[in-house]
This record gives sequence, C-alpha cells and structure tokens, in this order.
Amino acid sequence: MRWPLLSVLATTAALTTGCVTDDPRQGGFVGGVVGIMSGKYDERVATRRAALEDESARNLAAKWEGDSLDAGRHSRSVELASIRGSISAMNNKLKNLERTIRDLRARNLADDASATDIEKEIAATKRRTSEVIASIDRGMDEATARARKEELMGKIEFYEEMIRSLPPPRRR
Repeated sequence: MRWPLLSVLATTAALTTGCVTDDPRQGGFVGGVVGIMSGKYDERVATRRAALEDESARNLAAKWEGDSLDAGRHSRSVELASIRGSISAMNNKLKNLERTIRDLRARNLADDASATDIEKEIAATKRRTSEVIASIDRGMDEATARARKEELMGKIEFYEEMIRSLPPPRRR
C-alpha cells in the first residue's frame, strides 16, 4: 500500500515541477524558491526598481514644470494687476481733467466750444479705460494690456496739454 501512494506522490511531484515558474506570483511557494535560487527574482526587483526610479524622475520633472508654469502665471497675474491699477488711476486722472475744465469754464477762463470738444474726448477715453479694465478682467494678455496702457497715457498727456492751451473765452 505504501508503494502505490508513493508512486502517486512521485508522479504528482514530477508533473507539478514542470508547471513551476520562477515568478512567485504564479508558481506559489515553490516557484518563489526557484525564482530566488535562479536569480530571476532579483532581476525582476531590479527592473521594477529602475522603472520606479524613472517614473519618479518624470514625476519630479513634471512637478518642476508645473511649479514653473504656476510662477509664470503668478508673475503675469501680478503684472496685469499692476497695469489694471495704473489704468484705474488714469480713469481718476481723467475725472480730474473733467473737473479742471468745469472749473475753468465756471471762472470764464476757457472757451466753451473748445472745452466741450475736450470733454467729449475725455468721456470717450473714460469709456475706453473701462473697456480695457473689463478686457483685462476677462483675460487680456499682458502685451496687449501694456500697449493699451501706453495708448491711454498718451491720450491723457495730450488732454493735459490741450487744457493748458485752451483759448480764453471770446469777448463780445
């Protein structure tokens, strides 16, 4: 009785040794032992460790790139906020110019027709400053915003010069 049991066990062992792989995930305990003894297990560990290191390096590079993009976005945001603030200040300057014209008119120091023309120009420029501010808020790019700021500054300087050179009222 022992011989048939031993022969069944020997046959089963012989058949199952052919099914054993060197991957412990597929071959169970015996497969793990075979993998460790053959060095395949260490090779797999080294390969996966190298792949993990490569992936970690890619992740780190992507993080640095993301941080760089965030810094660039922040820098543009700060610059646009500065331009927006300058344009808002120009709007206040335009209001002061309107006030100056009204004062000159009230003291009879400026010709009404000329003053009215300048007031119309100033009102149009005030509308333009509001449009530019709204465009900045909607995402206008930095270069365009800077160009609009320069354009508006030039107009304000022109208006200041026009107000200084307003002709006095005509004597009747």
